[in-house]
Parts: sequence; structure tokens; C-alpha cells
Amino acid sequence: MGAIDLHKLHEEGKLLGVFDLTQDEYRSAPGISRSDLMYMDKTPAHFKYYKDNPEPPTENMVKGTAVHTLILEPHTFLDDFRVMPKKFKTKSGNKYKAWFKSKNLPKENILNLNTWKQIRGMRDALNSSKRASLYLSGYHEKSFFWIDPETGILCKCRPDSIHLKTGIISDLKTCDNASPEEFIKKCYNMAYHVQNAFYVDGVIEAVRQGGNNGFDFKEPDSFMFVAVEKEAPYLMGFYDLPPAFVDEGRRLYKLYLKRYKEAVEKDDWSGYSNKIIRLQEKSWMYKRVS
Repeated sequence: MGAIDLHKLHEEGKLLGVFDLTQDEYRSAPGISRSDLMYMDKTPAHFKYYKDNPEPPTENMVKGTAVHTLILEPHTFLDDFRVMPKKFKTKSGNKYKAWFKSKNLPKENILNLNTWKQIRGMRDALNSSKRASLYLSGYHEKSFFWIDPETGILCKCRPDSIHLKTGIISDLKTCDNASPEEFIKKCYNMAYHVQNAFYVDGVIEAVRQGGNNGFDFKEPDSFMFVAVEKEAPYLMGFYDLPPAFVDEGRRLYKLYLKRYKEAVEKDDWSGYSNKIIRLQEKSWMYKRVS
């Protein structure tokens, strides 16, 4: 797939459907992803700044990516990560520096033994769960591209797993607390309901517009979260979202796409208004004292 010019395909209107891409190929490919869209929740200025100035991955992001790779694409794990050998006590010294240089990896992708133990614990817990194995079976990390019917914007997504027979899209989430009470809060705070709607709609549109490219699976109509805690005993939860909450996610991603289209067409990436605005009163502003 690396020989294919994805930007040229886009120019020719052929970047539609399902593609088997590496993570780097997907990220550099044209199209707006769900994570891109979330910056339009604020202002076009936020979107442009973070696209022009991508932040380096945090430690938690690296751990999450490592777990995903180990579970969903284990054959590529050693291409992207290495565990620091026990003989090196710290990430310093000439011998360590020579070893690190030979791996040709970002420094954050060198995992210490404690991090490796944590990641391996999550993997083992997931692999020992029949339900997790079921929902995370199927096609892993395939890349979907489609034209949004309402705005004409090229969109993309990369679901963790699509079950071949049921079509269920599953997403693996690492978290501090996988209980129902805490996970629904995380769904709201991290806009997982937007992801749910965007992925289901997107996979359907991508296949309709460009075909399935030989990846045969049932048209998805549901989305499942597999949540695993990052600390022992690595407990899990399996969740789908209320339909009304998913509908709200759908309303939001459509709104963000419209904002993005307007910003592109007007070449206007402004932030907040520079007009003088009288702030509106809120009930919580007034403390009642008897």
C-alpha cells in the first residue's frame, strides 16, 4: 500500500472505501478524522493551531497505543516499541544510548519494565476474556474513507475492530475506572458518543461509496466499547451507549463538519469575537443567603 499515492487518489476522487494502511499512512492521508473534528468544538482558530502544531503523545497515549498494538496488531509491536532490557537501570550511559540508537524509535516508545508489566497485564486480561476476544475479533485497524453527503468533506476513520458476522464495531479503551458509573462520565468528557456515531455512519458510507475492497463484513448497526483498567487486576467492562446519546453525537459531528466547511470556504480561521459582548446572567451567579 505504501506505493499508492493517497493524495493522488483523493484528487481523482478514488480515495473511497476500505484500505489496508499502516498507522502512519492513515494519519498522513487526506481526510478529516473524528479527533480532528473535535477541535471545531471550540473555534476554527483552535483547529488550525493544533493541526499546525501537533502535540507530542503523552505517557498515557503511548501506553494506550502500545496496548492497542499488542492486542490488535501484535505482529507490528516490535516495529513500533521496545522494552528496555533489565541490564539498563536508567535511560542514560553510552551503552544505553548505543542500544537506543540502534532501535531507531522515538524515545517515548522505549517502555520501561513497569510500563511493560502494566501493558502485558492488560493484554493477558483481555486475551483471557471470551467476551473481549469475541468483540475484538474480526478486521483490525482498517482505514475507511468517505465523502460526507451533506458537506462534501472527505472524512476518514480507523475502527479498532469490525466483527465479520455481526458487523459490530468495537473500540478498545484503557481507563482508570471501568465501572459503568465512571465510564459514562468518560464517554461524555471524551466525546465517545461523537466517535460512536461518526464511525458507524462513516463505515456504512465508505462501503457504499467505494466498496469493501474484499473485506467482507455485515453492515454495522452498533458500536461496543471494551474498557479495561490500567491497574491490576485489570477489570473490564463492555458497554454500548443509549441511542439518544449517540444521536446527540451525530448532531455534534455534523455541526462540526459544517463549521469546518465554512472555515475552509471563507478561509476564516478566527477565534472568539472581538466585539464587546455583554455577558448573560446565570442563576448560579447569585448566592442566596437567608
